[in-house]
Amino acid sequence: MGIKRKIEENDIESEKKTKKDEVFPIETFVKNLKDPESSFLALSEFNEHVRQLSSQEKLGELIENILLSLKSNLDDVLPLITEEKRKTSENTTLYRFLTTLMEYFSTKNYSTLSELIMKRFLSITSSIHTIYFMLSSHSTASHLKVTLRFLLSMVQQNEYYARSIFSLIDFKRPCWKSLLKRRDIRDSEDVRYWVIKFFFSPLVYQHIDTIRNLIKEHDIFHEIFYGLVNDSRNTVEFILDEIRTNIIMVPGVTKTDKIHLFDDRNLKSLIRLYNWTGQQKQKDLVRTKKKKEKLEESLELEDEEMEVEDNNDRDEVRRIVHTFMMIILNSRNYGINFFDTNFGSTTKNSNPIILKVITNLSNHFLTDEYASNLIVTCLTTCPDLLQPFFKLISHEYISIRSKNLSGTLEFLCEVIQQQKPLNSWLEIFQTTSDSIKLTDILINLTLPMEIMNKFDQVILKNSDSTIQLISMKFLSMILERVKEALNILTNVSLACEKISALEAYQQAILRYIPKPDHFCDSLNLLKTTDSTTSDLHHSISQYINLLKLYSSSCFMSMSAMNINLDILLTNSILNLLSFFKEILLKNDMNDNLIENYFQCIRNILNYRESIDDAVWARHNKELECTPLRMLFKLGKQFKQFDQISEHLASIIIKLSSMINNNYQELIIWFYTWLKLGSSEKIEQFLSNSIEKIILNPYPLLEKTIKDSGYSLMIYSALDTIQYAKEDISNEIDEYLCDVVFQIYIGQLNQPTDKVHQHLRKVYLKNKKNMKIYQLFNVISTLNKQNEILMNEISHIAKSILSNIDLEKGPDNIQINLAIKLNIFKIFLLQESDTSRLIAEMIQCLNIALLLKDPHRSFEILFDTAIEHIQSYSLLSNENIDIIPLICQLINGLNMTHQTTKSLQHSKILLKCLEYQPNNYHLIYFTSNYLSLEYRTEFLNIICQTVTDNLDILKIMIKEIKVNENINDEKFLDAIIDGLKVPPTVKFGQKDIEELTLMIINSNPIILKVITNLSNHFLTDEYASNLIVTCLTTCPDLLQPFFKLISHEYISIRSKNLSGTLEFLCEVIQQQKPLNSWLEIFQTTSDSIKLTDILINLTLPMEIMNKFDQVILKNSDSTIQLISMKFLSMILERVKEALNILTNVSLACEKISALEAYQQAILRYIPKPDHFCDSLNLLKTTDSTTSDLHHSVSQYINLLKLYSSSCFMSMSAMNINLDILLTNSILNLLSFFKEILLKNDMNDNLIENYFQCIRNILNYRESIDDAVWARHVRNRYFNK
Repeated sequence: MGIKRKIEENDIESEKKTKKDEVFPIETFVKNLKDPESSFLALSEFNEHVRQLSSQEKLGELIENILLSLKSNLDDVLPLITEEKRKTSENTTLYRFLTTLMEYFSTKNYSTLSELIMKRFLSITSSIHTIYFMLSSHSTASHLKVTLRFLLSMVQQNEYYARSIFSLIDFKRPCWKSLLKRRDIRDSEDVRYWVIKFFFSPLVYQHIDTIRNLIKEHDIFHEIFYGLVNDSRNTVEFILDEIRTNIIMVPGVTKTDKIHLFDDRNLKSLIRLYNWTGQQKQKDLVRTKKKKEKLEESLELEDEEMEVEDNNDRDEVRRIVHTFMMIILNSRNYGINFFDTNFGSTTKNSNPIILKVITNLSNHFLTDEYASNLIVTCLTTCPDLLQPFFKLISHEYISIRSKNLSGTLEFLCEVIQQQKPLNSWLEIFQTTSDSIKLTDILINLTLPMEIMNKFDQVILKNSDSTIQLISMKFLSMILERVKEALNILTNVSLACEKISALEAYQQAILRYIPKPDHFCDSLNLLKTTDSTTSDLHHSISQYINLLKLYSSSCFMSMSAMNINLDILLTNSILNLLSFFKEILLKNDMNDNLIENYFQCIRNILNYRESIDDAVWARHNKELECTPLRMLFKLGKQFKQFDQISEHLASIIIKLSSMINNNYQELIIWFYTWLKLGSSEKIEQFLSNSIEKIILNPYPLLEKTIKDSGYSLMIYSALDTIQYAKEDISNEIDEYLCDVVFQIYIGQLNQPTDKVHQHLRKVYLKNKKNMKIYQLFNVISTLNKQNEILMNEISHIAKSILSNIDLEKGPDNIQINLAIKLNIFKIFLLQESDTSRLIAEMIQCLNIALLLKDPHRSFEILFDTAIEHIQSYSLLSNENIDIIPLICQLINGLNMTHQTTKSLQHSKILLKCLEYQPNNYHLIYFTSNYLSLEYRTEFLNIICQTVTDNLDILKIMIKEIKVNENINDEKFLDAIIDGLKVPPTVKFGQKDIEELTLMIINSNPIILKVITNLSNHFLTDEYASNLIVTCLTTCPDLLQPFFKLISHEYISIRSKNLSGTLEFLCEVIQQQKPLNSWLEIFQTTSDSIKLTDILINLTLPMEIMNKFDQVILKNSDSTIQLISMKFLSMILERVKEALNILTNVSLACEKISALEAYQQAILRYIPKPDHFCDSLNLLKTTDSTTSDLHHSVSQYINLLKLYSSSCFMSMSAMNINLDILLTNSILNLLSFFKEILLKNDMNDNLIENYFQCIRNILNYRESIDDAVWARHVRNRYFNK
């Protein structure tokens, strides 16, 4: 076995152990190391000493001292690696020693020393064979771990050596599988752990080729994943974290790579971790080995449970694997899922592996929350799998004999609830041109077809009330999704034939969605169920929610769906009242339930003709009253009186054609009753009056006066009083007075005294002592200031306008009433304190502005106020001018909370403006609320004088922007005159910027604005900034502006040509990069159109036409410098355009576009040799070193651009290479000589110069060029 050693590690144990931290004899170690016979003895002693050291600091000190003794070289160590014949124990000793060194070298970054060991190891062909020998099955665990740690230490040096080591290793050898089975529960870092750590070690470098090579080792990964269920929690965490960090989340690793890694077998092993029971003992593993297990191809979650010592560990492992599986199966960027734009509507399955996972996990969705969550998330991420999964659930779990049908339905509810809104994929739907395909997609996303096929037979006919409730919840969710789909097919712009798609989808609805009357049995079942109030609440709420969806317009508008309206009314809406009766008795009603119920009624009644419906007005034995009366009992439970009054009114008008035009009046009847305390007497009175109209209105009609101003409700109420068997209570009398007075002041054309006489004579001739009689007697008299009327107004104020909700403020009806009452007082009662009344009206309007509540719409309130002001002004005895009154109202409004809808009566605002033309508050209000038809008149008023008011300028700009019909130039002139006011006096920088933003994109304005401001760009920084910003935002105006500048400012006689060029440089510099519009260029299919676009964006044609004659021949060196800067910017833009035409994928013919654009370049861009005079001019200019630097730098930068490949490759451009070389490159050396003498050179200047030379020489043949080698004598340089 080679040299005879004196002692070998593990042969003889030391009789006396090394004491902890005992001083290591370094001299003896070095001496023994150099002796071949004692070298391994030295290594053994070193290893033993290291094992006893208490800290890494002491180890580092020891190695540093040894390296110092070895003179920082490893000449005495390397021969030990070279030696081929060694015993196992010697290999172990050597590997342990080398591992210690390599790990230390890695931490200290001693790459030279580690490189010596690595090179020596890799140079010996037998090294890897020795490794395999050490990893054989006969080796002890200790030897195996030492060998693996040695391999690991080499991999950890750097990426190159990691790849070198792994290139030598063959993982197909059988030893690796057996090593992965070597585990020891007593050792947390057993052989299996070190094999896995070594196998994963090169992943830390995240090199794509290395990762892919490892992924190809399927057998190794199978063993690793299969053994996870028996590993410790720490090992499981380590393995999954390594794979997640260094494989899954590495950007270059593709989904295909990940699918190769996570095949069926590996996913099965991962899913088994959900049932992890702790690290398995070795004896259990041995016993299991005896059973020959056949690896199943299917994925399943094992049911067998083992006792786990630490439940926290089990929970943590389940959490870790669940997080890992969520990434693998659901992450769009890092997972193995593919997004199917067909959403499973084709035969191709885009995610077969994920489908297999969730199919097999489906056995556990009722018992394992992680399995349930994983399935739900997968179906959310991969909606193409919805229908296959629903088919599976329908087959396996939806049947009459299903044990846990309620649990299955709850799970399906969770699946539907977690689905993304259909609007998430709106772009896909809009671009789908095939209507059949779009219909199939929407059906797949919204209708669980296989489950709905069984819905009627299996679910609806189930006698279990719990299942009925869950089925209603499930169906409600389906209907919500269907509503989304119908909304898309109805209201969204689509590429396909919308009508065909809508009809096909409606056919699917009729096929799969049960008719609403099918749920009648569900309601009857709820009646028979004994339950608590909360259960009853929940049941009714669920049923009503479903009914509300069924009765929504998208379903009721389908002729085949709304044929059962009577069944809906009779069996659902009316029958539900018996439930409400029970809840009312228990005093446990909530607003949301009532509101949804009322919404159902309104929805259904919207699809019925307005006819008498006697069933609502007849006594119901079960309710012990009429259904109408029960509605009132429900209504008074609702806390929002204004809203419930509107709900009740909208229902009642549908029950009788006699009152269907009196919606606003009915609201007053209900609201007044509720505000007076929801009295039972008034409730009965109100109910009787309405029921009379529904059941038999014709006797009432005989006693009405045509166009009386009062609805049939007044006549019915008075008729009830007339035929009452007992005296009418004061309560009802007060109620009737309050209602009549509110109706009266709310009329624009108020009832005459003749009408009131008729009412008194016909209905109240025996009731003269009643307040209502007295009110009718005085209400329409000329003398309004009488005691009865004043008492009524006072009572209205106390009963209706009091008790305001402190949190929400007055409601819509209170605000309306307060405004009408104050207008009545101003015009008809002629109260002296009008300022107080106006202030109260302003307060009401400001509340509406502040709250922005649709129930308290400011526009409606203000329009109503205008209507009543105009109406009452005609009735008033005094000639009151209403315009100042309206101006007062507007001036008091808080416009920081303005709304956006225009007013119906907005024309009167123009009269207000004529009355107060300089009132900014009024102008601002008018600009917000004026109708479109009066906008031109509005502009005529505010543009009559030159304004320097910034806000009014904004309003004028806004008006022109939003109204395309306004094109009168006098409006533009007014804006421009305002902008010409010296900004340093009137406007600040922020004001100018704000105006700029308003003008931008208003192309009817902007060109004229910048044209007029162009006279000031050299003298006014604000004008300059405004023009530059506008041209940046509206690049379509570049060429017209360049044409203007060329005509006005680019000529030989121009006084400030340099300033003009500087300004043009700023314009070019602020332009957006061409890549900002790359998508537009790529989708332009016409090559001529694309060329024109690029020319307009890059070549200032009118200016370049004058460039040679006006600018290049100018003798002013300052102009020459600025012209070079300007031309450099143009060339940069041209380079961008050429790059797009050359390297970007385009829809048009690229060659044609490129040739046309190159022709434009040759036409407008001056040849490079034209700049020779510029260089000669620079020579004659006396300047400082910094000026010279700047001049030369500018010239070289321009030359560098000209000599770049995109220009030099154009044959017509590079014909003047010799001129470029002679007059530019060579002559520039004279400048460098002067700069060198002043010792003021910089690297960037030299580098750019050298780049120019290389660029030019790249396009010349390789020939002798004598000029570079000849002596030159002139005043500039002498070499």
